[in-house]
Amino acid sequence: EVANLALREESLTDPLTGLPNRRVMDKALDEAISRVKRDAPRTLTLAMIDVDSFKSFNDIYGHPAGDDLLRLLGKVLISAIRPYDCVARIGGEEFAILLADTTIGEAFSIIERLRSTVEQTSWPHRAITISAGLYSWREGMSKEAFVEAADQQLYAAKRGGRNCVIANAVSRDQ
Repeated sequence: EVANLALREESLTDPLTGLPNRRVMDKALDEAISRVKRDAPRTLTLAMIDVDSFKSFNDIYGHPAGDDLLRLLGKVLISAIRPYDCVARIGGEEFAILLADTTIGEAFSIIERLRSTVEQTSWPHRAITISAGLYSWREGMSKEAFVEAADQQLYAAKRGGRNCVIANAVSRDQ
């Protein structure tokens, strides 16, 4: 039983950063969207985050240094969120943060503070920055459309010069 519990925990944890993995984020998204649908009006915002110029960091300093950077960034991310939010490494240098009961404006403030913290942190080797895309769930969206919409905002942040946060338009009621 202990071995099974350890194996289950291992299957839900990113081995490099110790953060929850994509499997956990997928489940958290399913549960959060169900809650929002059931208990309307509630808000839910997804942040997709990517380390800027990570490939060049790895090319210059090596993959072990890149791994160390991701471990340290994981600690910064987890320290920046509320206990009931979900942060996960979803692949490579990409992370997601699910912000429950959070409007797009509130999420923008949270993630902008995080972006600024990352920019001002003293990192080994060189300064790093992150780009983030935010999207608030809208009635009728599928989970896949929700994730894709947040991802598109992240791509806009990357195209916009990096080291920024881009969010879908904030409406008056948000």
